[in-house]
Amino acid sequence: MSAIAHYLEQDHQHCDDLYLQAEAHLAEHRLTEGAPAFQRFMLAFELHLAREEQWLFPALEQHLGSSNGPTVVMRNEHQQMRAILRQMQGALEHRDSASFCDFADHLRMLMRQHNLKEENVLYPMAERLLVGSSEAMLRQLMQTDLLAQPLSTGVPA
Repeated sequence: MSAIAHYLEQDHQHCDDLYLQAEAHLAEHRLTEGAPAFQRFMLAFELHLAREEQWLFPALEQHLGSSNGPTVVMRNEHQQMRAILRQMQGALEHRDSASFCDFADHLRMLMRQHNLKEENVLYPMAERLLVGSSEAMLRQLMQTDLLAQPLSTGVPA
């Protein structure tokens, strides 16, 4: 496994761990712990998506000579997940645990499928295509930072 694939797979695991922590708190109606945990997940997840969208996908598209390949599917799924996260955040703001859990189930399923595609198709493709620039790519991925301020869940502690 290349350093790029390893790094991004570890990032998937980190996001999954944060998500499970938040979901566990919120499934038990512990908003005081759950809202900040969900916030931590959202920030880590958005950072992961930004790493892929700003660095990995453009590099793959350049090597493939097209932006109509597998990165289009991944970007579309990123948008779907962001939409679900907005719905989850809205449910939190309205203290609607049932809706939050419904959205959480959908997000968990989509994240699993998405991560499998990336880990079994996209990252191995990146290993093959970016072999000559993998160290530079890894440095870029590790240095990526969001310019946005932390998101507010809007849920009082």
